[in-house]
Amino acid sequence: MKNFFLKQGTNHNNLDKIRKHVDYLVDGNRKSHNKTNISPLSDVSSNYDAMRREIENYEIKQKENGGGRHPVASTTFILSLPEDLKHPTPEQWDNIYNRTIDKYCELMNENQQRKQGEGLDHIKPENRRNIEKYNSIRLDPETFKNRSVAVVHDESSNFEKSSHVHIITSNIQNGEYLKLLNQTAGKNFIKKAYDNAILEILELKPQNYVPKIDRLSEKEQEKLDLEDKAQFEERMKNNDKYKHSEKSKKGGRRRRKPSKPAHIAREESFENKKANTIKTLNNKQEEINETKKKNVDIVKIGRKEKKALIAEKAELKKTRIKVKKEINQNKIAKNEIKDFFKNILDDDFLKNFWTGIIDRCKRHNFTHKETLDIYETEKKYTHELKEKLLDNLEMMEPGAKKKHLEEVARFDKEKAEKAKKRHESNEFKTKQELDDEKFKLQQEQAKIKRPKARDPEKESIWKRLGLVN
Repeated sequence: MKNFFLKQGTNHNNLDKIRKHVDYLVDGNRKSHNKTNISPLSDVSSNYDAMRREIENYEIKQKENGGGRHPVASTTFILSLPEDLKHPTPEQWDNIYNRTIDKYCELMNENQQRKQGEGLDHIKPENRRNIEKYNSIRLDPETFKNRSVAVVHDESSNFEKSSHVHIITSNIQNGEYLKLLNQTAGKNFIKKAYDNAILEILELKPQNYVPKIDRLSEKEQEKLDLEDKAQFEERMKNNDKYKHSEKSKKGGRRRRKPSKPAHIAREESFENKKANTIKTLNNKQEEINETKKKNVDIVKIGRKEKKALIAEKAELKKTRIKVKKEINQNKIAKNEIKDFFKNILDDDFLKNFWTGIIDRCKRHNFTHKETLDIYETEKKYTHELKEKLLDNLEMMEPGAKKKHLEEVARFDKEKAEKAKKRHESNEFKTKQELDDEKFKLQQEQAKIKRPKARDPEKESIWKRLGLVN
């Protein structure tokens, strides 16, 4: 079983019907209460008066505010247990009733709090005021019990009838109309609260209960089916209203069809459940197949994306290596350019260039004035070139210009100190003397001759040794 038996009875829309229903529940002289032990769980008269006052005050307030649709005055619940499972005592029913109402109010209040926490943004503006008021309602267990009539009907002396408790509660409590009692959530929460109370008091679970018909053997079920069939046929035989239908008569009223025998109803119910189960299984299998197909497509897409990602990574790696190589090449080229600039900026290089101007002018028999003009002009251009080279070098290597100027100053200072020492030690040589020494050294190197190989067999050896051309 999913839940123990719980039935929502008739909802009364006026006080007269509520009073008649309460009188019926506590009246032990009724024919249907012949073997029933009746035990009210509360002061019936006091609680009914409290219900009546709540409903009358609400109706007066409703009329003062312009009227409106007449509210449903009460809600009825019937809580029971299978007759072959247990017949609780009145004390146990009292505990079950109190636990059920306490848990029911707790669940309803939690649901109301959840709704209130969701806010009103999803509600239409014109309905927000009513919804906000509705969500603010909370149930108080003691008020609920004081506005309810609960009566136990103990059927332990009555064959094949289950004991149960009737609950009639007012839909008006503390001046508020409790519409939520008749909603689906209210019905589900009373079931849950009742099952929880049965578990706490009687330690019974609906999932562990097997109905009587399902506990019978196959022979016992066949015997019961034959008895039901015989009873049905006997009832049809002795009841003329099922033999002579008024449907064919002019103006006649169509009679309600008789109920089917229990064995036929059970067979049809079983077949329907079987067909629904097969249909559900087929639908589930189709869903599984569709899910498998989607998973295969996802795996294929994943493989393609993985291959594309690997290819993209490889391409990115190649690009990175290429860029790194270009950066290194640029660094090398930049260093080469810097070295080239530094070599040009070397003082010996420029001085040799200026000295070469004078030598060329002498070879072409320029006058002293012409030589001086050419020297000054070329020196001016070389100074401009030197400044531009220093600026470019500073752009490539910040601080290089300052470093170069400091190096030149240091070199000039050392040169001046060396010249001063030579003058002091009388070791200074003129440029002519240095040129003469250089010329003599070149003459001596020119006199060195490489031996020539005379033996053809040894000629390759001489060549390998670099002694002949």
